[in-house]
Amino acid sequence: MKKVFTLIIATIGLFSCSQVATEEVTTEVEAAPSNKVDTNLMTDEDSYSDNGVEYEPLTEDPFEGYENANLIIDYFVTEGWSTNDRHSYEIIVIDDQIMFGFGSPQSDSHREVHYEKKETLSPADVKEIASLLKKANIKQVRTGIPKPDASAHKKEVLLVRNGSQRIAGGMFSYVVYEDGTSEEEIDKQIAETRRETASISGNYDMLFDNLRKRFTNLDSLITASVSQE
Repeated sequence: MKKVFTLIIATIGLFSCSQVATEEVTTEVEAAPSNKVDTNLMTDEDSYSDNGVEYEPLTEDPFEGYENANLIIDYFVTEGWSTNDRHSYEIIVIDDQIMFGFGSPQSDSHREVHYEKKETLSPADVKEIASLLKKANIKQVRTGIPKPDASAHKKEVLLVRNGSQRIAGGMFSYVVYEDGTSEEEIDKQIAETRRETASISGNYDMLFDNLRKRFTNLDSLITASVSQE
């Protein structure tokens, strides 16, 4: 049985670049016959609150159909002023394949932009990413993914499967601050909110920075998506 590859993050209701205009042909991968669910990532529990932050556990297996993959990393970011007025991007590594997706709808402050690309990583690149993942020492400290309590926010989600390591978590921060707030204070508040809302620990930013570096035209896509009236 074959399964057409779509971005894994779609299983938890964010966005799927399978709906986006592509630069390359969609890849087909062999789906393993097993439908085993990773109980370390999933729970039947409803969302819950911890220290004033709501967390939403996964209710579906994000890796279903990719049981034969040795390494899966999925980093998803969405940022904007409201639920529909925002841009989102995603970087997925599955063994030696890396996929980049970007999307923004037509809205008050965004143009409609859609992008998707897949590349093959060199053995050295695969080794570097796997090494960074190990050095980052990312741990799941709360079950689920935090739910922002304001429409103007930036949300980051990380899914990982690497050997026995299983991660399904993230963090958020706000994108609106009082007039007159200095850049230094904004950066400080963003760092504090990300840390306080995170359901994962470790040096995850080291991994995020490396993945974003590989998305070489990300900045130009963000610029193109911002409406200039």
